[in-house]
Amino acid sequence: MKPATSLEPALFEVTFIDDDTEDYERDELEPLLVTDAQHAVNIARYHAEAAKGPRAAAASGGGRKRKKFSSDEVAALKAGMERYHTAPESNPLYQKQPYVSILRDPDFKVLADNGRDNGHLKDKWRQLERLSEKEQAAHSAGL
Repeated sequence: MKPATSLEPALFEVTFIDDDTEDYERDELEPLLVTDAQHAVNIARYHAEAAKGPRAAAASGGGRKRKKFSSDEVAALKAGMERYHTAPESNPLYQKQPYVSILRDPDFKVLADNGRDNGHLKDKWRQLERLSEKEQAAHSAGL
């Protein structure tokens, strides 16, 4: 009589072979044994994507799409930085890292509504500062 359930889990072999694997290397590859079929599929997918290179997921559309800042968002970011990041000695709202406060402020709702997070704001502010420095340098060189 056959038992209704087996106490031993089923094992699935996963071997990672990509297009660059030579025939002689394929014989030497050790399979990885896993107990869950879905886990085996996930591991195989992960290694297939990793073999394509670090930027493959973003290039194939698997990553998040880049969205340019609108002029309203840039204006809101500048106003938020002016409110939360200017003159620490005279500004009671001053913060060294003001990005979360800007996102929570209802006056700058356009930023949160467009899916921006504090990392997006920080990166855009850094970009705006660099652009401002370049414009100032170009202006002073022209004098």
